[in-house]
Amino acid sequence: MALPKDIPTLQALATSSHTRLENAFISSQIVGYITRCTMLPDKRLARSDHILVVTEIDISLEEQEELPHPNFRFVDWKDVRERMTERLEGLDAREEINTPGELYAQVRALTCSISEVIEECIPKVGPLPYKKQWWSPLLTEKHTELCRLSHRAYNRRTELGDPVHLDHRAVRRAYGALIDNAKRTHWEGLLASLDEKLILTAHRYTSGDPTDRGQARIPPLKVSQSSTVPVIGVKAKTNEEKSRTLCNMFFPEIERADMSHAEAVYPAPKFKFWPVTKEQIYRVIAKLGPFKVLGPDGIPNVLLANLLVPHLGPIYWATFNLNAYPTSWRDSVTVILRKPG
Repeated sequence: MALPKDIPTLQALATSSHTRLENAFISSQIVGYITRCTMLPDKRLARSDHILVVTEIDISLEEQEELPHPNFRFVDWKDVRERMTERLEGLDAREEINTPGELYAQVRALTCSISEVIEECIPKVGPLPYKKQWWSPLLTEKHTELCRLSHRAYNRRTELGDPVHLDHRAVRRAYGALIDNAKRTHWEGLLASLDEKLILTAHRYTSGDPTDRGQARIPPLKVSQSSTVPVIGVKAKTNEEKSRTLCNMFFPEIERADMSHAEAVYPAPKFKFWPVTKEQIYRVIAKLGPFKVLGPDGIPNVLLANLLVPHLGPIYWATFNLNAYPTSWRDSVTVILRKPG
């Protein structure tokens, strides 16, 4: 009960005696959010014997602050290469790694050097509510100018002949035209960069029904006992059920047979194993998307330049020769996106 005891909620009009007829009950889940529950005798309505009861509940949300993150699209790459060269010259670029301890130490040193260059040379950008992929510094400047003129025009709203109203309308039209042009340019650039694998996805985006992607939700999922036998009529509707279903699909339980007493017979190898070469590392890095989503280490593909190949080669060779793999490389972030189609 939220209303403390000995607080009256009624005063009889005939006798002026106080009594308590109403109580304020709450559930145990929100009892910690009650800041005050009391009565206001001075706010009682005329010819009413009931006293107003006021309950204050703290429903404020905890604001989660998003820290500034590196902006790899507006970088002085000449300065980055110079800093990266200085950092890598201080590392021990050995051609052969003999122990797992040396392997892990080499990975840590290389990761720390790249992270320090990112911290020193890459500009930081904070979250903006109006910022999109097509946003540009010119739009930021125009947005600030429009806000300033909007404030001035509002202060002089009674002076219809003031020139600030004309300036405000002109800047507002120019700002809207800049946004339309930025969207069009970004979309045309995206279409120009498509290959045969992504053209079908672009077609689905353009031909699909318009939706509010900001309100998109994962639809009810059909639950299946196996990948081939669905359970008819069973769907995952709540967030917990959807999470459990997606987890089971992405990370299924692997049934392993007991091979401890069996004599394994392996077929002859089809080809001789050869370690990866530096030329192969060059080719793979060249095919990577430069601005793909960052991994747990915060290092983008655009920084995996030719300067790192002399350090990456021995690390890759050691993973095969020592049968060791860095623990930090085993972690990945899987983001499930609902795509059209």
